[in-house]
Amino acid sequence: MRLTVELILQSHQYINPGRDWTLSLRGYKIPTIENLGVTQDHFECIDLTDNELLKLENFPPLPRLKTLILCNNRISRIDPEAVASLPSLTSLILTNNKLDVLSDLLPLFQAKNLERLSLMDNGVRERAYYRLFVIFNLPKLRFLDYKRVTQQEREQARNTFKGEKGAKLAHEIAPPRKAHAALGVGSVGAEEKKATDTSADQIERIKLAIAKATTMEEITRLESALKAGYIPDELLNSEKTQSSDATEAEGQSARKK
Repeated sequence: MRLTVELILQSHQYINPGRDWTLSLRGYKIPTIENLGVTQDHFECIDLTDNELLKLENFPPLPRLKTLILCNNRISRIDPEAVASLPSLTSLILTNNKLDVLSDLLPLFQAKNLERLSLMDNGVRERAYYRLFVIFNLPKLRFLDYKRVTQQEREQARNTFKGEKGAKLAHEIAPPRKAHAALGVGSVGAEEKKATDTSADQIERIKLAIAKATTMEEITRLESALKAGYIPDELLNSEKTQSSDATEAEGQSARKK
């Protein structure tokens, strides 16, 4: 069912227990967000639970909106400008969707006033550094997945991702969406694509690097790379150097002959 102007105007409106004026658009099997401009920014909360949304997008300017509930959809993509028109957004509930990699979350980090975020029952929660990465990028976040963000977690997140080394780690665990598309990550056939892109020899190199790692941070980073199916920069550069050396050696051998 399309989210038409008529459907919006006929849908249930009420004041929730938090005293927020709420528009309920639950259970209509809506595939795409559209026509929300007709609300004329009257609502502090919009509930889109139990629909068929695939992408978070198409929000008109809604400066009054504080809470967005999107449980039980099929959201796997978030438009880069999805939350730019929601400056007052403090609560975002994305429980039980299809967000799988940390890169999927990058557009959410524009919501600098976000205090409550739920990504329960999304594959992204299994990714290395997930919680610290989100906390670092949302400085006002108070609750993540219904668990309070502690000061210790804030400090750990800051120490993990600050500076040039932290920026490099962030890029490795959450490369831009275009890079993921090139690798097939987060798309149909991603696992098969990973298997072909990462050779058995490269996998062994990562495992060997894990065995030689001297810090827990390095081990976690390499394990994340192995799971995600990409080669860390330092191993890739080493591989290129070895290949270049081998080519040069072959050339010297040929010249001697």
